[in-house]
Amino acid sequence: MEVPEFNRCTREKIIREILMHEIESNSVRPKFIKKKNLSLYHAVLRQFGSWSQALISAGVPASKFAKTKHERMNNYLFWTKDRIIEAILQRAVKNHSLQSTKIRPYALRIAGIRHFGSWANAVKAAGLNPAGCGGTKIIGY
Repeated sequence: MEVPEFNRCTREKIIREILMHEIESNSVRPKFIKKKNLSLYHAVLRQFGSWSQALISAGVPASKFAKTKHERMNNYLFWTKDRIIEAILQRAVKNHSLQSTKIRPYALRIAGIRHFGSWANAVKAAGLNPAGCGGTKIIGY
């Protein structure tokens, strides 16, 4: 009985294979990989739990595998510091709550914490006073 190619594969080897697929075919969608290399796909599920989690670990931009803008926005890789600040300011202008527990999409909050160290620091970086975060005031006014 033959052992599948990726049966006892390390995460690093899987990531290398994913990146090679991205370079060679410019597609890392799961449907494409299942057709090209089913054993790689199964190894990814064993090691990472999901295909998107493996792509995130490999550093593949969400735009390469997320089909819609909504899916990309729900991925923390979509959120740069500038996008986070812009989203915070848009919520403040619309008088929406900036409490971390009420932020949607959830990936925005996670990205804010990753980029700024805490959600309060992200709100400060946008030039707002995070105290209370319900009726946020612009710092200095």
